[in-house]
Amino acid sequence: MKRLSVKHNPKKKRASAEKKTSSQNGQCPGPDERKEVDNSYLEGIDESEVVVLTVDNYDELVTQTNDMYLIEFYAPWCDHCRKLAGVWAELAKWLKGEVKVAKCNAEENRSLGNKFNVPSFPTLIFINPDDRDDWEKYEGQR
Repeated sequence: MKRLSVKHNPKKKRASAEKKTSSQNGQCPGPDERKEVDNSYLEGIDESEVVVLTVDNYDELVTQTNDMYLIEFYAPWCDHCRKLAGVWAELAKWLKGEVKVAKCNAEENRSLGNKFNVPSFPTLIFINPDDRDDWEKYEGQR
């Protein structure tokens, strides 16, 4: 059985560690906080095996293939999503050739989020190629 190992980098800190935002207090961020997204959390993460899904490429990459997909619907401002980024990239490498690991920015691709009834972020969906309409949503803890 394959084992997944993810390295934690304690030197990386949130860019806004000194200023608590509403999202860090457990609330949804306001419109101003959503605009100022810092992507520095992706530094050092190799996402080359993660498929980026959009409204424009979803049918071609998912619907019209026989591949299994594990999709993360995320929002760029979501702290849970940011924490998942490294694990998701490692999972994509680990499952290469077996399951396609993908991510979809649900704010930029709202119709895809609506199709899968994405209530919060991150939302993880498994799509089996045998029945594209019978997908499964991860219901465990974040």
